Amino acid sequence: MGGTTRASAFGAFLDCPYSSSLDSLFEFEFCSCLFCDPLNSHSNILTPCQPGQLVPACVYTGLLLLPIVFFSCTLLVDLVKHIRPLKSISCWLTRPFRDFLQLEDVAEYDATDPVKIKVPSWKYWALIILSSLMWLPQSILFLLILVRRDNTSFNADLVIMLAWVSRHSWFMGVLYIHQSQFYMTIRLLNHPPQTAPIGNILFYGSQAIFSLVEICNLFLETHSQERPPVITIATGFIMALVPFTATWIAGTYPLCVVLPGPGVGQPHSTPNSGTSAPEDAATFWDWVTFSFVSALFPLSAQRTLNATDVWALSPYFLHANLFNKYIRYTQERPNRSLLWFLFASNSLDIILDIIIELYKSVAGFIPPYALKQILAILEDPSQPGAFVSAHYWALVTFVAHLTFAQCDLFQGWHTRRCYERTRGQIFCALHYKALMRRDLSGKTNEEGKKLEEKSADLGKVVNLMQGDAYAVAQRFWEFSPLFGAPVRLTIALIFLKS
Repeated sequence: MGGTTRASAFGAFLDCPYSSSLDSLFEFEFCSCLFCDPLNSHSNILTPCQPGQLVPACVYTGLLLLPIVFFSCTLLVDLVKHIRPLKSISCWLTRPFRDFLQLEDVAEYDATDPVKIKVPSWKYWALIILSSLMWLPQSILFLLILVRRDNTSFNADLVIMLAWVSRHSWFMGVLYIHQSQFYMTIRLLNHPPQTAPIGNILFYGSQAIFSLVEICNLFLETHSQERPPVITIATGFIMALVPFTATWIAGTYPLCVVLPGPGVGQPHSTPNSGTSAPEDAATFWDWVTFSFVSALFPLSAQRTLNATDVWALSPYFLHANLFNKYIRYTQERPNRSLLWFLFASNSLDIILDIIIELYKSVAGFIPPYALKQILAILEDPSQPGAFVSAHYWALVTFVAHLTFAQCDLFQGWHTRRCYERTRGQIFCALHYKALMRRDLSGKTNEEGKKLEEKSADLGKVVNLMQGDAYAVAQRFWEFSPLFGAPVRLTIALIFLKS
């Protein structure tokens, strides 16, 4: 929507007589940036990019609704935590999504003297200030506009405003986002975060992405004008900088404030075998980018890595801790088999692996579809909006490949966790079962029958550990393609048919 349409929309909201008496260009540009209509009422959301739009209207609407979705999920989680019946139900439903070993299951953890990560206090106050800046200026400006109006016509103006809002449903979404911003600030004040606030990170990040898309749309709409709205674009950059900064600061919080032991390695520190993997002390951004293992790269560039240059396994993957949990699990559930225990202990990693595989199966068809659209545009580059549409599909391809790279990192890491945990559990179970039996190979009873069926044969144990244990662990590593292959085949057949 161009500057004229934004002015008319803002004028309709404020009532036309008042809109003509704005004191300065800055106030008008800032208000139009806050209250402009993000969607063209005459455009179809299924059409490609219109002139002056970076993304189609359907994608734009999705980006506008994304902060609302993240806020709703965060609000739902907070409500469940404070309602006891719902909390017990949610604990039962989310059991497969928890880590198999908890702090109390780790032998290295000392509950009387836990090792905690100290978070600087300036991060908390910076989050409070930045979160307040997202909603406080708009609220103050809106109140000033209402106060400056003639009190005698306030009721009539209120009716006009409500009627205008009822015809522009997008404005309700903007108001809802402002309320969401206010709640996120209250949430930080009520519960100062010790770990990374995932809900706030997703909310701030989606707002930052939407702000960038809005700035690009505004630039594309006005780049051909002699006097582009520089103040509006500069204000938009400042408004986008606030959620970007809040997202970065919130992501520097650790994922777990209590460490499983005193020997946990720190991210970006020199690796050595005397400390465990720094994954347990990683921040949110360290975990997303896997930069907690980056300390190995400069060391490997200087010389060959030795066994003493690699971290030890995390306490959550040590065989002793896994086996102790297995013993307790079998005592509490004697009817459950070893296979059931393996699925229960790897449920989180298996679920994430399957979800990522399904995403890659569906999103893998985005790059060829985008290439098809680009080739169709190049056949007739003179059509309106061809330049923007071609760049849009190129951007879609880039984002798709970027997500594929990130998904490969996550999938490789979590499948390796499955493999390592399963292999250790089978090793311990075989050792335990072998020690419970005697080696009676070659011996017979009084009737001359061999006593090998219920005995521990050294050859059998070695064969199981060298072959079967690794084969079973490998099946957990390759579990997700079983679900992704039918999805790829179905989508490929649909494309071929159409």
